[in-house]
Amino acid sequence: YTYTFTADSAYQFLTIGNFRNDQSTTLSSTGSTGAYYFIDKIEVLNTQAGPLSILSDTVRSCNDQPYVLNVAVPNASYSWQDSSTDPTFTVLQSGTYWVNITYACGIVSDTFHVLSSDCTPALEMPNVFTPNSDGTNDLFIPVKAENLTETVMMIYNRWGQEIFETGNLDPGWDGTSNNEKCADGTYYWIIEYDDFSGTDYFSSGFVTLLH
Repeated sequence: YTYTFTADSAYQFLTIGNFRNDQSTTLSSTGSTGAYYFIDKIEVLNTQAGPLSILSDTVRSCNDQPYVLNVAVPNASYSWQDSSTDPTFTVLQSGTYWVNITYACGIVSDTFHVLSSDCTPALEMPNVFTPNSDGTNDLFIPVKAENLTETVMMIYNRWGQEIFETGNLDPGWDGTSNNEKCADGTYYWIIEYDDFSGTDYFSSGFVTLLH
């Protein structure tokens, strides 16, 4: 039996098997148990005429920091826009970069639009919140939180005891500790976080809780 499957996109895998449910599957008893697939030959043909463009990526780099584009494919050769032939290309500034990848199935052309963004972390916390379930200012959450990763927030009472800790600034702190409402008053908070490059930061301050 011969069957031809024509891909309508740039798929990477082809699965061969029975995808019908039990009711739609016809069984044939041959005196043995089990199911078998006898596959003699599979041919993968590239019917595209000329280079096949399958990817156009927009990449954002932080503050014009070097960014490595990696298009490594087994047993392939490469030609970047500057004629370099490595599987990786280090971007030093914003711009458009492209590469032709030649491998067993033909030629693939990838284009990357690299944009520089300001990735400086920014954090602003309120100095008061009112967890009274009126739908307004019920949570102690950032007023501004940009370009933060790996965040940890800790809340301390006036005696220096940690009463709350979370690794997620949203939804933040709801004014409780061990499922009990905390009393009105001033609390001390510490937030530790990283930027996209892995640099550690530390912020702290006071917040007033009013029911």
